[in-house]
Amino acid sequence: MDTQAFIESPCFNRIVELDGIDGSNGFRVQYADYGYRNEASEDEKVLLFIGPMFASRMVHVAKNDFAERHKVRIIAIDRPGFGGTDAVGTSKRLDVTRAITIALLQHLGIRHVAVACQSGGTVYALDLLLHHPEILNPTAPYLAIGAPWVHPSHTGAFAMSMTNMLPGAAIGTLDKWVSLFQTISPIVTPITGVAIGASQIISGAGAVPSADPGDDEDSKREADLFPKCIKYAHTQNTTGLSDEAIFLMKKVEGSDGWGDWGDYDNLLPRLSAALRAAGKRLTVDVYLAEKDMLIGDAGTKGTVWLTECFEKESEVMDFESHVVKGANHDTVWDLKHGVPGTVFLKL
Repeated sequence: MDTQAFIESPCFNRIVELDGIDGSNGFRVQYADYGYRNEASEDEKVLLFIGPMFASRMVHVAKNDFAERHKVRIIAIDRPGFGGTDAVGTSKRLDVTRAITIALLQHLGIRHVAVACQSGGTVYALDLLLHHPEILNPTAPYLAIGAPWVHPSHTGAFAMSMTNMLPGAAIGTLDKWVSLFQTISPIVTPITGVAIGASQIISGAGAVPSADPGDDEDSKREADLFPKCIKYAHTQNTTGLSDEAIFLMKKVEGSDGWGDWGDYDNLLPRLSAALRAAGKRLTVDVYLAEKDMLIGDAGTKGTVWLTECFEKESEVMDFESHVVKGANHDTVWDLKHGVPGTVFLKL
């Protein structure tokens, strides 16, 4: 199969209209459903992957063959304002994303999933599990977080601290800047970060998976396919990028945090209570980039704060953090670093 045919495969470009979302009788959602399929099995291993700030379903489809060999089915959903998913107001973003996720899983007949997320997807993943712990596997509940998003107020990371000083109106133009530079030059923008200037938007600082001579064939294929998948995503709607930036930087008008919980230090005790009530013990693996311009390198202020938040919930969570050598914030989930393979084996 040639590259364009691969990217346009039906499994990466599914569309459904869901009732009862944001008062709509037909809320349009686009999603990818790929990897392994065994409709005859009730024990199918399903991984719900909640993507980064560039919240396109296409971000990890280059892992399709790898997931298929590991017998893992992956569901990835365009968040509002990306691809074919309808847009919503910024203040509704978290609630609507949660609602479409649950509605889509029900539509697909999927009762239980493991959850993985990347960067800004951390906020959505934890919110989802807080409100719907029942979607977790009843015997082995699992959450994998790669390159977690931590708000600049906890990190001191220079780039994001400077971004945090900008007004919401300025941050809210991000999709236009990215669109402009995609038009000028067909480059791949960072998939996770809030760029603070044109140079960061253009450079991507290692955002594109790169193949080394010693890499295996899966890693080489991902390095070849990834930029083409992201370029394809940029031919579709990306206006949600600005809303993502405003939301993740806590710049939503009339709100000083995320959802009704504010930040992780408030959410995690509530998640523990929800897990306890559901009779579940959650295994959590957090994969930190060795070098991370957005939240600080592994072992610095932001990662320590997040680790401490999780460690306080040891009564119902088995938490472990891992440093991914050679990875940055955008590349933690690259096949060459081994995280996807490790996660798949735990499902």
